[in-house]
Amino acid sequence: MTTLFETLNGLFGGKAPRILRAYLLRGVITPSLKAQITKNIATILAKNPRKHFKFGKTGNEHARAKDFDDYKIAPYTKMYLLYTSTVESRVSELEIYYIRKYKELSLCDNKSEANHKMDQRNGRFYLYMVI
Repeated sequence: MTTLFETLNGLFGGKAPRILRAYLLRGVITPSLKAQITKNIATILAKNPRKHFKFGKTGNEHARAKDFDDYKIAPYTKMYLLYTSTVESRVSELEIYYIRKYKELSLCDNKSEANHKMDQRNGRFYLYMVI
């Protein structure tokens, strides 16, 4: 069932979420890196109480935010880039980790683990969170 927000947003083309890099990390995946990403996610959630969120991965953050209707018609207004790497498997590993970690929360919109290949624009892949 489509919500009124989705209907109106879809009629008027919607607006892409704003891309934010303030919490962007890079490096080899270690327990301390995961702890820092988790801390950043907690900070983001605290700054955006009662907002739905979703984790994803992309090789082209600008195209993902602007060219796909799912984020323009959903109530997401911000895309936080959380991690970047030139190694696609690192980003995929973290996406699965964070979906599993948060999917039981009522505000998390991830219902399953995505397992798709990413096209890249500049040799980098990104883990992100839309909210």
